[in-house]
Amino acid sequence: MAAEWVAATFFLTRVGPTEDLQQTSMVSGLLPAANWAAITRLACWFWVVEGEGDWSSLQDGANYYSGATEIAYATVKNNWDADIAARVGLAFDQALVYGKVGAVWGNFNWSFNYPAAALSTQADAILTGMLIGIGLEYAFTANWIGRFEYDYEGFQTKDIFVTSTSGRPYYQTLSADKNLFKVALSYKY
Repeated sequence: MAAEWVAATFFLTRVGPTEDLQQTSMVSGLLPAANWAAITRLACWFWVVEGEGDWSSLQDGANYYSGATEIAYATVKNNWDADIAARVGLAFDQALVYGKVGAVWGNFNWSFNYPAAALSTQADAILTGMLIGIGLEYAFTANWIGRFEYDYEGFQTKDIFVTSTSGRPYYQTLSADKNLFKVALSYKY
């Protein structure tokens, strides 16, 4: 069992079929992580199954103009993510080099507002996807462990139910990709 302080940078891309919103946001907090590990003693190989979750303030928007006048705007927000993954790697003295693969779930909100036409749309969905990553851990002491990790989260394309002030709800195909860079300092107790 470990408690971690994690700083992560997120890039949210490809959130719609015709829009490409991108945002960099810094998120940090105390992340409890429960790890179950089996380490092979005859070789330097190890494997770990872990679960992680985070609440995010990642949000981005796009403004639409007619000449110099803003006529509409769109926003996307990632509220939370959760994953379960397996890490497999090699141990060298106090360092661990590993690869990671697993499943990820994320909650996203989309909105589009066109004030001149009194039109507004909104959608909310939980997307599923795959997680792949690589990382390096280093044990400074028996209890203090530092970690750098890169994760790619590719969420599947999904038809999302969109509500509209026009009175005509519809479905739109949406998806998201995230690149995470994590730096963590853990205390193992």
